[in-house]
Parts: sequence; structure tokens; C-alpha cells
Amino acid sequence: MYLYTRHLLGQPSLFCAGWTLGSLKYLAESGVDAITYYETAGQGGIIHGDHTPLSPGEFMAARGDIYPVYFLFREMLKFRDFSVRATESSHPHRFSSMLLEDGTDQILALANHTSSVQAIWLTEGMQMKSTWILDENTIADLRLGKETWQSPMDQSFFSLNPCAVAFVKLISHSPNDESTD
Repeated sequence: MYLYTRHLLGQPSLFCAGWTLGSLKYLAESGVDAITYYETAGQGGIIHGDHTPLSPGEFMAARGDIYPVYFLFREMLKFRDFSVRATESSHPHRFSSMLLEDGTDQILALANHTSSVQAIWLTEGMQMKSTWILDENTIADLRLGKETWQSPMDQSFFSLNPCAVAFVKLISHSPNDESTD
């Protein structure tokens, strides 16, 4: 089956990055081996490229823009050798979650699909080691090449801004870490 949508007006938006993560989650969990999503540059791309937008009144991008979905793919590539473990969201229409594992590390990828802040509580026993957030507050730093992984204030709860994407490195608890009193 071949599905093609010509030039999504939301391509340069955070929503596109979150939608893409949700799509990756369900396709990876169903066993798909390869996926092609977007063009490289332009209105259907992951960057705008070095040209003026064809319809600047409708398509909100400027020459040289790097779209949020580019940063999603950049982070996903860091975990390309990880396997995907199926996850469930308590509200799948509000946010998606995908768990990536490599035997040592676990990365929880999350996407807020709404226009409001979503509170995220991790399952009992899960704790955050560090987070990477893609939202309206971090996109400018990402476009300037700044690394945005940071330590969380609370290890089991955080808020995800509207249409934001997050990667959460989880603290691993192996049987060898348990203390014996």
C-alpha cells in the first residue's frame, strides 16, 4: 500500500514531530523493518533548505529552517541499535510512549499530541536519569547546536508541554544493585 500526502502545512511544527514518534512507535511494535517518511528539504522535508517558501502566507517556514522532526530523527538515530518493547499509554490519543532497550540502557520516548500540558507519571519502579525535551522552549537551542539533555528535578514525574517530544533515560535497576541488609 502506498500513502502519500503532498506538503503538509504542519511540517515545520512540533505536532509533526510528535505525530511521527507515535507513528514510529506503532509501526516498530508491529514489526516493520523499514519506513520512509519525508523528503529531505522543502515543504515535505525535515529541513526547509536554502530557498524561499512557495506559499509563505500558509506555510510557516523560512529559508534555512530546521524542522522539529529533524531533531526527533537525530535523537532516534542515537538508539538505532536498541530494540523496541511494546508499551501502553493510559491516554493514547493524548500521548504516545515507546520504550527502547539495548540490554544495558532503557530510553522512554514520549510525545504529547495535545495543545495542553500533559502530566506524565512513570510506572512504579521506573526513575529518570536524564531527559531530552523538544518543545517551544528548546527548539531555538537545538537549532543553534546546543545539547539539551538534562537531569530531572523529580525522578518519577514531569510535565510535557503542548506538542512536545521527550526522551527519558531511565535508571537501570539490576539484581546486583539491590542491597542485602
